[in-house]
Amino acid sequence: MEAIPFLLVAFLTLCLMPSGFALQCGTCGKGIPGMPKCDSGNVPKRTCPQHWDRCFTATVVYTNGSEKMEVIDRNCTSTYGCDPKSQYYICNYFKNNETTMASCKVDCCPTDMCNLDGPSTTLEPATTVPAISVGLAASFGAILLALVLTMLV
Repeated sequence: MEAIPFLLVAFLTLCLMPSGFALQCGTCGKGIPGMPKCDSGNVPKRTCPQHWDRCFTATVVYTNGSEKMEVIDRNCTSTYGCDPKSQYYICNYFKNNETTMASCKVDCCPTDMCNLDGPSTTLEPATTVPAISVGLAASFGAILLALVLTMLV
């Protein structure tokens, strides 16, 4: 019985602890003014904002008459940015009224700096499982706290 308060504190600490394990992605490009080039030896790391759980590489080809221009962007996104069915799909942001987008390919990956390694697999969009997990954990924590408090009274 003496272990229950310790376990409760440990559990609540883990649940309430802010995420210190943010994803880091390479941030570089080709054909984007002001962005570091990916072929340089010193590609900047970006710590991704909360809920941005994927690194991506987007390769876009634009045509303007007979001219072609390739743009490559590597950065952070959420799983929705990797989903062609999502309104947040990365290719939607590369549409330009002045030129025609001939092609757009997005590769996403879930580990630090993985967007600097060659091709990767496009991942499925996020589901509501993480939100459900947090809700269940919070409910379990509340039940455990109530149990401990009733034992102390």
